[in-house]
Amino acid sequence: MARPLEFDKNVALEKAMDVFWEKGFEATSLQDLIDTMGLSKSSFYQAFGGKLELFSTALNHYTDSMAANMATRLESTPSGIEFIRNTFMEIVAQAPTDLGMKGCFLMNTASEFAQRDTEIAALTKGGVKKFESVFFKAIEKSQEAGEISSEKDAHSLAYFLVCNMSGLKTMVKAGAKRRQLRAVVDTLLASLN
Repeated sequence: MARPLEFDKNVALEKAMDVFWEKGFEATSLQDLIDTMGLSKSSFYQAFGGKLELFSTALNHYTDSMAANMATRLESTPSGIEFIRNTFMEIVAQAPTDLGMKGCFLMNTASEFAQRDTEIAALTKGGVKKFESVFFKAIEKSQEAGEISSEKDAHSLAYFLVCNMSGLKTMVKAGAKRRQLRAVVDTLLASLN
């Protein structure tokens, strides 16, 4: 019979997610994970299976958390277009920070794996769908309020916003200046009208 786990699995998962997010899957060693999470090898394997299983769990955790946070902010924002503006301006605000330099964990993963692992590719596609779903609701909210023309396809605009969100996060990671990023956001918002 296996010994009961004596650590907070969610805290350990958050720590692992941060390591994967910063270094990527390939550059993260098992020892990096064990040291960061403060676990023994046996506890690691008992709780998370292996490195790939942990990576998949961490990626799901990231996308679920991000999408849930976005959905909560959308509900508390009176305007869909205001939510979109705020979401993109938060990315701009990350420009000089350590968080900004990490980019988007989901897009980092898509770039690193480049469709060579079907399970990870499916998780990446699912993560994009989660973000797209929140943006779709924001577009609908904006269309109902007359902020965005109802003649525009909400699904296409939602996907457009996900593409721009990942691109903006990548540019932040690449070291783009805030003024450049703000200009991009202004152009993006103008294109929604």
